[in-house]
Amino acid sequence: MAVNVEGEMTEESQGFPNIIELNVGGRHFSTTHLTLTKHQDTMLGTMFSGKFPCIHDKDGRYFIDADGESFEHILRYLRLNELPPVSLMEKVYKDAVYFGLNDLIHELELQPSIMAKLMRDKFYSRLDGFPGALNEILHQAGNPEIMHKSYPSTTVVVSALESEHKPKSEEFDVNHVCVCAKSTKEADVKLKPWNQFAEVGAEEYVRALKSNLEERGFVVVYHHIGNCSYSCTLPPQGRSSSHRKQNCATLFFALVFHWTKM
Repeated sequence: MAVNVEGEMTEESQGFPNIIELNVGGRHFSTTHLTLTKHQDTMLGTMFSGKFPCIHDKDGRYFIDADGESFEHILRYLRLNELPPVSLMEKVYKDAVYFGLNDLIHELELQPSIMAKLMRDKFYSRLDGFPGALNEILHQAGNPEIMHKSYPSTTVVVSALESEHKPKSEEFDVNHVCVCAKSTKEADVKLKPWNQFAEVGAEEYVRALKSNLEERGFVVVYHHIGNCSYSCTLPPQGRSSSHRKQNCATLFFALVFHWTKM
């Protein structure tokens, strides 16, 4: 029986039975209509408000296209305000966002694992072109020809400007090909000379790429392998009769993927 505003028991609530049978991603749950509509401003509250048609499976259960394992903990939170185990917090957090469970989202965002991930994601979002750079690196790392020659590890060479580079002379060729002085090799992936490098630093950017790759499960190390070999001789300045040089500010890093340590 459901309870109406006067505190009386009714057979159904807004057209729904008091006991709701659910099929969530293939897992079956039984709960009350009151539990599902505990927070009206959520996806569940809207689904079971009676304002929209619901989908049923072949056995008549209300069907929700979501992860059943996560939903078990979402249901426990709705019933008991109980948070999921630490090992599942990130997974449940994603579904809490999906269902619009703002109270659960807020509580999970105060947990160390979720807070750390949010801070990392916020930092990554400050790095222009970060997703594209990751995809280029993974494309190079997974190149069958490279892997065939270098297995059990693959090295991807990345180049980046430390800061915005302004030539001091017309003699400086801004269109020169950057080649690492120590290896006479061009970069496999060239990061653009974004202004943010003045704030973040090229090496910090590459470390962020490495950290993200590790979060995905890759075993990868990196190191600075040198600077671009190009330089330009500048004319004497003032009373000085000696010539000066301007070096290219491009740095080269190696990201080494180890496939046998996965």
